[in-house]
Amino acid sequence: MFERLLEPGSMEVPSCQCGQEMHMAELKAKTADALVKVFRCEACNREMRLMVWNRDATPAEEDRI
Repeated sequence: MFERLLEPGSMEVPSCQCGQEMHMAELKAKTADALVKVFRCEACNREMRLMVWNRDATPAEEDRI
């Protein structure tokens, strides 16, 4: 289930369930066309991972059918 989606290129950071703003802790390469942004809350130590797709990536020919 998605709480909300961020627009491509957005610099917005998510809010934690405790109400505090989360901070980006890591940026990991997942695949050639996707990254994972890891956010952590300093107040309660929760972590959120967001998959970020490269907006320049185009689906493979077989995916379009």
